[in-house]
Amino acid sequence: MPGSALGQSSTREASLESFIIRAKSEFEFLYIASPQQGDLRLSGPPSGQGAGSGARTRDRRVPADLRADSQATVLPMPRAKSDNDANDNDYDDRVEDVTDDAAVHAGFSRSNRVKLRSDYSLVCIILFDLQSRKFQRRLPLPEELGIPTENNTAEDEPESGLPTVSPDLDETCLEIEEALLSRKTRLQSNIAKERIKRNAPSIEHLLPEQVRNKDETKSVNPVFCWVNQMKISMTSIIESLTSEGFQELEDDLDISEQSSKVFKRDPHCCDLLVFPPHLNMYLKDSEWVAAGQLVQQDKSSCLAPQTVQLLLGIDQDVIHVNVGTGLTTGHIASLLRHKSSGSHIWAFEPGEAEKTKKAVRNLEFLGVKNTKVIPDHFLNSDPEDIRYRNVRAILITANCSKSAITSPVQFIVSEGEDMQILGELSQAESNITRIRELTHDHESLLRHALKFPRVQAVVYTTRSRYQAENEHVVNQVLDAVNGLQNGKKLPFRVTPPVLPFSGDEIGTEGGVVDGKFARFQPSDRSNGCFVAILSRE
Repeated sequence: MPGSALGQSSTREASLESFIIRAKSEFEFLYIASPQQGDLRLSGPPSGQGAGSGARTRDRRVPADLRADSQATVLPMPRAKSDNDANDNDYDDRVEDVTDDAAVHAGFSRSNRVKLRSDYSLVCIILFDLQSRKFQRRLPLPEELGIPTENNTAEDEPESGLPTVSPDLDETCLEIEEALLSRKTRLQSNIAKERIKRNAPSIEHLLPEQVRNKDETKSVNPVFCWVNQMKISMTSIIESLTSEGFQELEDDLDISEQSSKVFKRDPHCCDLLVFPPHLNMYLKDSEWVAAGQLVQQDKSSCLAPQTVQLLLGIDQDVIHVNVGTGLTTGHIASLLRHKSSGSHIWAFEPGEAEKTKKAVRNLEFLGVKNTKVIPDHFLNSDPEDIRYRNVRAILITANCSKSAITSPVQFIVSEGEDMQILGELSQAESNITRIRELTHDHESLLRHALKFPRVQAVVYTTRSRYQAENEHVVNQVLDAVNGLQNGKKLPFRVTPPVLPFSGDEIGTEGGVVDGKFARFQPSDRSNGCFVAILSRE
């Protein structure tokens, strides 16, 4: 049953099978292949863009908010310079140096040494677990020791050596744990030396300040799930949740503060349900998600599809630019399922073939019909192509800086996004050159979208907090396109958001609707995003 895992105690330590293996899989999810060395490593900042580089040079042509952010994040704390200063944000390299200096791998059996060199993520996860409890031996759970009692005691813990455990547990994990414990003195010494070298008060301060600050918000971010109407109706999913003991929360209560099985409906998105943070893994493992009835996705990804479906008429088509993992495309299809079952979605994905295949698999899993994934760049499309004669709306989900994401790791895991995002967000400074490249790409996509003669509206969305990627792009493109009309009636204009915002959210300081744009600021309760609508007059 979906609720079967919820009753487990959250105060006792998880078993190796339920915690370490899960953490290993999610840690591996953040790795990318290193073509130079053939091993696995976390992506760090580009060469020359570290905290000691000259990337913080001011440029008057760069928007003020981006310049200010670049200056504000320079050298957040004093630290020693190293010979390889440009790459000293490679947190994973530091951890590997610590384990290698402690000769940890000598503690493994010969048969496991080669395997563990290629399975370094498992070593990192268990090392982090040991370090977080000051290298004290973990108290095994009864099922790990084969003890049929409900509560374990200190007497159950073996005095030395590998504990006797059930055959279902991973012996490799146990061997890693023992090998690390056998080298704990050298490991603690090496960690202390690394902290002194970097002037870091704690091991967490070896991470860039942005990553530390963003990661602190993950425990209070609500969990968002949209209802896949190709699999189940909103009424049926509410009934299913209720039958499993969930209660619908009143609107005036903060969902992030709840500790029970509750949910609420999002005020802006008609098919979006919101759950407390502690239900994150419970929902991931639920039958609703496994069956594709609920799709866990951040709210910042859901606002644009909602906007598109409100702009489309019956049996009108839509183009989606930058499909990514396919979840947003699937969300559009779900919203149109009952409103306009005859609509078609033309989805462009310029990425690698494997990325496109992944998107197609996700769409098939969600039960999406009437959707064509085109493995090509949107700029190569012909606005006069007869296939697009019924297209009335275009959604551009820009591949932006994602600077409005408050919890990068949680976002990447839930969205299935590109792992290189973590490397980009871990840079000690704003990469102004990179922002310039992104805005140029955004402008090119937006200009091309406005060339489609029958399109009535273009929705442009980012997860950036920089004006350079948001209203600056929109205004630049509108000025350029409308300027070509030689004084004729302006063909396009920015129109107000169509989502159901309250009066307090419109036109007030700190409100969501800023002039003609919808702008959700990043906070400890949600990631941020920007949504603009360009309509033909």
